[in-house]
Amino acid sequence: MLAAVGFRAFDSAQRARLEEWLMHRAMEHERPKALHSLACEQLRSSRVVRPTVDVLVRLIGAARESAHAATSEALAAQLCRPKRPGALDRLLDLREPGGVTWLEWLRTPAPDSAPAAILAQLEKFEQLRSLGGGEVDLSMLAPGRVRILAADARRRSAWEIARLSATRRYPLLLVFIAEMLRERGDELIDRYCSAIQNAERTAGNAVKKQREETARARDQRSSLAGSRTAA
Repeated sequence: MLAAVGFRAFDSAQRARLEEWLMHRAMEHERPKALHSLACEQLRSSRVVRPTVDVLVRLIGAARESAHAATSEALAAQLCRPKRPGALDRLLDLREPGGVTWLEWLRTPAPDSAPAAILAQLEKFEQLRSLGGGEVDLSMLAPGRVRILAADARRRSAWEIARLSATRRYPLLLVFIAEMLRERGDELIDRYCSAIQNAERTAGNAVKKQREETARARDQRSSLAGSRTAA
């Protein structure tokens, strides 16, 4: 009957193919709902009968775990450097008693382009450099996986990240310092340019005001001199 309508049964061979296919998709799609839709579309295009929901859920869960393991393995050489795991874990600690965590402090953008705000962001940039953010190589990861990890690091609180397994926590924090170094660097350039423009605008307005005042004073002296001459 299946052959008559052009479909094949979901057997062990089809399950293995779908499992591998899902693992590759999970490297760029973290949401289970998105993976479920993709899996259903793949089965439909391959003319394979869709398995039960619970089978798909287990396959999607396994694919996501495989993606996390593959990410950790790809970054293993960079994560096993001396003192790096400890330095990454310290991002989840409070920066000072009663204050915010290093993670929250580093990902907070500047409120404006005031000199104090620029100096504060420069301090963050230097901190990220000292953590080795500029040396992190993410070229072996799919762009979608990098975006997922970077978004997770921005969205999750420090205590949530601390509860993740090492396989998930360290890749996330490694991507965080690399992406945040780039973001803080771009922000510093933008804020500095904005500060220069503001300074030039303020100086221009001051010069214009001074010229107007000088012109009025000159006109007043000329008018006074003319009045005295007429008298």
